[in-house]
Amino acid sequence: MIQIKGEDKSYRLLRGGEEEKFYNEDKAVFEQVNLPKKGFRRIRPFRKGHESEDFGAPSYLVVDKKRGRVRQKKVMKNPFFRTGRGHGVRFARAINADEVNAKNIGRNAKKALRHHGIKFK
Repeated sequence: MIQIKGEDKSYRLLRGGEEEKFYNEDKAVFEQVNLPKKGFRRIRPFRKGHESEDFGAPSYLVVDKKRGRVRQKKVMKNPFFRTGRGHGVRFARAINADEVNAKNIGRNAKKALRHHGIKFK
């Protein structure tokens, strides 16, 4: 595995002669998921206009609650989404989630969420 940092602050990972592009977690990507937090934040995977059970999703329903009342509810696009792994955890971290509500969360994703102090159901 070879990692090269490009001038556009993106990374390229070469595996078996194939090149994949990964975004550096800098302000350009995090600005896309910037949503001021208004309480305890839960995220739920969202696909094709409906809530989904699979954690890795192209969008998430973000719900902030404070004192039992919904303060904010919004569907946000996941700028990290691509075929492969890691895009759900990256979104949860970027959006500053306190909890993830999804039935199908992989073992590695659970480990990463625990590591970052994010609860899951």
